[in-house]
Amino acid sequence: HAESPKTYEIEPYTFVDHGNALYCIAAIPAHNRDIRVLAIERIEYIELLEDTKFTVTDDYSPESYLGSSFGIIIEESMRVRVRFNPESALYARERVWGQEQHVENLADGAIVLSFTAAGRMEIKRWVLSFGSSARVLEPESLAKEIAEEAHRLSALYGSGNTDDIVT
Repeated sequence: HAESPKTYEIEPYTFVDHGNALYCIAAIPAHNRDIRVLAIERIEYIELLEDTKFTVTDDYSPESYLGSSFGIIIEESMRVRVRFNPESALYARERVWGQEQHVENLADGAIVLSFTAAGRMEIKRWVLSFGSSARVLEPESLAKEIAEEAHRLSALYGSGNTDDIVT
C-alpha cells in the first residue's frame, strides 16, 4: 500500500538524473538536516518559502554522498561477487559498477566481477537483468534472494502458465 503523503521543509542540495528519473538530494531541517534522496515524481506540491535561506555544509559533495551507491539508494555497502558467462563477460567488464572493483578472468572466457556498493535492491535488479548469464557468488543472502525470485518467475512463466499474463 502507498504511504500517506509527508509534508516537510527541505533544503535542496543537488538534482541527480538516475535511470531516467530525477531525484533531489536534500537536507531535512526538522531531522537534524539529515540528507535524503527524494524522487521528484513523488512530490505533489512545492511551496517556495521566500524569506528562508540555507547554506550547503562545507563537507557535502554529491560525489562523496553517492560514492558507494550502486545507483541512487543509500544504505550500508556490501561486497558483491558475480560470475558472468563468456557472452556477458565483455559488457560486465567494460564498466565500473562499484568501488574496489576487481575482474578475475576464468579459463572458459567467463569472469568473476567483484566490487563494493550500496543499494541491495538496485544490485538485485541489475543481476536479474542479465538473466541466466550472471550468478551471484557473494553475498550468500543476495544469491538466495535472486534464487527465490527466479523460482517465482519460473512459477509465473513455467508449464505454459499464461493465466496471469496480460496481452
